[in-house]
Amino acid sequence: MARTGIDKQKVKQARQALLARGENPSIDAVRAELGNTGSKTTIHRYLRELEAEAGTKIDADAFLSDTLRTMVANLADQLQKEAQAVVDKARTDHGEQVAALFREIAERETQLAERNREISGLSNHLQEEQERHAGSKRALDEAAQDKRKLELSNKDLDARLSEKASQIASLEEKHQHARDSLEHYRQSVKEQRDAENRRFEHQMQQLLVEKRDLSQKLAGKQEELSIMVKENSALATRLADAHAAVEQFKVENQTQTATLASQADELQKLTDTEKKYDSLKRRYDQLENKYEAVQAHTRSQEVELASLKAEVATTAKILAVFEKAGTHHGTTAKTQGEKQVK
Repeated sequence: MARTGIDKQKVKQARQALLARGENPSIDAVRAELGNTGSKTTIHRYLRELEAEAGTKIDADAFLSDTLRTMVANLADQLQKEAQAVVDKARTDHGEQVAALFREIAERETQLAERNREISGLSNHLQEEQERHAGSKRALDEAAQDKRKLELSNKDLDARLSEKASQIASLEEKHQHARDSLEHYRQSVKEQRDAENRRFEHQMQQLLVEKRDLSQKLAGKQEELSIMVKENSALATRLADAHAAVEQFKVENQTQTATLASQADELQKLTDTEKKYDSLKRRYDQLENKYEAVQAHTRSQEVELASLKAEVATTAKILAVFEKAGTHHGTTAKTQGEKQVK
């Protein structure tokens, strides 16, 4: 619908004003003449009614000047030339594309001929492969017969392997007994260490009783104290070395255990001859002897480690007592000096 104030009469006046100025009364021109107001649909409807009333159709060329007509004609010629150039270029490109397609078709035909020759060669190769397959099938049948023979031999070896497995189980039982003995030894070492701790506490009580005598000898013991500090450092170093050695022996023990397990797996996989089994058995005995030697060395290292720990702990507590006694002696001497001054 038209906006408020736009009617047929105003559209007629705007149209006549445009015609008087020699302009084409188009919808946009009429709307601009009306101040850019009104609906284009309504303006178009009113313009058709006015043209019908006038009984004549407006010819657009009647409102064009000679200069505009010449310009339009030049533009039409230029447009036609450019369009013709585009068409010529398209034809040239099309011709080149067609030639390229023909060349590609020739190449594809050459490739097709080569593929046909390859297919022929592959067919011959396939026939040869089929013949070889037949030979392989015969060889497979012979291998199946050999397999049946090997299965019979394998059953005999399985029986022998079962016997060897029972021997391995016996060895594992011995190994478990050795582990139990080691655990029992560790428990006894722990109890011994607890007893030593109790003895140390008793010695500490005796040291407290001798505290007064030690305070009088503190001056002479200072030099001994420094020596003991150095010895403590050396003992700590020895303790760290011993601990590292124990850890190393534990690692070696685990390695030997893993080696024993690996050797057991090798025993289970024995499928050759009794000679190979005897060789593995001798290797197993050597490893077991080495394992027992490592266990004995580990026990000696643990005993030495416990001794070192006890010695370090005893030294540390004696040092603490000496330091505490020195502090008490200094306080006592200061108090006596103050009393003498008074």
